[in-house]
Amino acid sequence: MRVRVGGKEIDLLTVHDAQRAIRHALRNPDSELIRPEESGKTDGNGNLLIPIYVVPAGMEFRPHVLNVEADGFTPATPFQGAGAYWQLRVASRVIDEGSLVAGAPSNIAFQIPFTRNYGQMQGGIAVNLEPLELNIVAGPINTLIRALVNGTLLPHPESKAAELS
Repeated sequence: MRVRVGGKEIDLLTVHDAQRAIRHALRNPDSELIRPEESGKTDGNGNLLIPIYVVPAGMEFRPHVLNVEADGFTPATPFQGAGAYWQLRVASRVIDEGSLVAGAPSNIAFQIPFTRNYGQMQGGIAVNLEPLELNIVAGPINTLIRALVNGTLLPHPESKAAELS
């Protein structure tokens, strides 16, 4: 913003401009926000394993948001089933999971569709060619399931250290 002070025009930094500059300075310039999305159809038992994303070599992926949807189900008419559950996995290791059973305790209860938020640093981390996968057990039978993950892809610190040595 330009203002006139004592007969001279000068540039002033607005609060908005300062906030933008700080956010930009704090952001890792090597990071990239990506949105991998994959889908698959459950089998006759309602089971499905969806490989959502394979992390490139030398990189790490931090999921921030997981969104799971199923054809024919909405927030008004969600899927819940006896014995049903979901897992988010990294290379077959469970990093998050929840029950799809109606009446499950509120800290683990989910229904499809659902959205899970992990924030910037709380979610699991997949590195160096590890797959990020969604596992559905006893879900809706013969149904298309979609998984969308928003997350940050950035160089893996151990890989950078190896390059420097």
